[in-house]
Amino acid sequence: MLIASTFSDTTGFAWAFIFRLQRAVADAVRARGCDVVLSFAEIEGKPDAPVARFDILRASPVQVVAFARWLRARGVRYVYATDWPSRHLAYAVLRLFGVRRIVVHVHSSVVEPQRSPAARGVARFAKGLLQRTPLAADAMIAVSDFVAYRLTQVGCYPAARVTTIHNGVDVDAFRCQERAPAGPPLRIFMAGRATRYKGVQVLIEAVGRLRGRPELPAFVVEFAGDGPDLAWFKELARARGVDAVFTFLGQVADTRSHVCASDIVVVPSVWGEAFGLTVAEGMAAGRAVVASRAGGIPEVTGEDGAAVLVPPGDPDALAEAIAGLLADPARRQAMGRLARQRVEQEFQEAECRDAVASAVLDGFDMA
Repeated sequence: MLIASTFSDTTGFAWAFIFRLQRAVADAVRARGCDVVLSFAEIEGKPDAPVARFDILRASPVQVVAFARWLRARGVRYVYATDWPSRHLAYAVLRLFGVRRIVVHVHSSVVEPQRSPAARGVARFAKGLLQRTPLAADAMIAVSDFVAYRLTQVGCYPAARVTTIHNGVDVDAFRCQERAPAGPPLRIFMAGRATRYKGVQVLIEAVGRLRGRPELPAFVVEFAGDGPDLAWFKELARARGVDAVFTFLGQVADTRSHVCASDIVVVPSVWGEAFGLTVAEGMAAGRAVVASRAGGIPEVTGEDGAAVLVPPGDPDALAEAIAGLLADPARRQAMGRLARQRVEQEFQEAECRDAVASAVLDGFDMA
């Protein structure tokens, strides 16, 4: 079996969960007596299996054929890919070289924070027709209903071949002690790639609105992450006069200690998050979470008060949500307990891994 990715084998902490999923699939395949090979868009480390550099999103026809030959030489019959498209000319080529089944797991987010209009008319017919040819994957795994809608209603992929499996959290790793009411400063934490899609600029603007409110307790903000917009975020923080309370931690190996040390976790995304793993981690830690009502995030938080949801890209609404939690320690604690309970019941990583491995091996035939 090939386990493939559209990213580097050393991609940062945001992908650690996906790597654990891939290992679970690999273990399940090896338990059936079959070998595993890997491919990544970039190779920087030393993977523990035969590996090829292949980026399906940028590969030329010559590269696709070369990759297909590499797979045939290793007897690859099954493909489990992360964030490959639902249909691609490469799939037909891979089938010509012996691949029997292609399963794609979709974790990718999109620019629009809300559901796009469903395809209609001729466009829907044409897309649907293509999704029933050798150009299409045999099955798709969606990490949320938001992603499943995108696949079936916008991309017109057959709904019967889509399985929705929500991502999960290692709830034991995020078993933090409850934050006792303490004196200021309170700690607000955010983690993510330093891009405008993640809404760091919205949080900076919201903090600027909060700094002039004497009725609120003192607070500090920490942002963990690196990326192309980091320098701009730092300049914006200086321009808004919040750089004294807004710390940029850069890339960190593990966010757990920062989440556990926080009083409020903020996820102000302005795009369509496929799932919102940082939301689930903050909830698993028993922390009060403020997040955007965008993409699959509401599926994580639910609507029963386990988190506060605000419109994406609205610094005024974000500031008010944060202010309400800063001023009310009892509410923070109650929300954190409810959030932890929801994650324990709905988003256990072990259950997610088992479900993904089962979905990938469905139709697996060693003969």
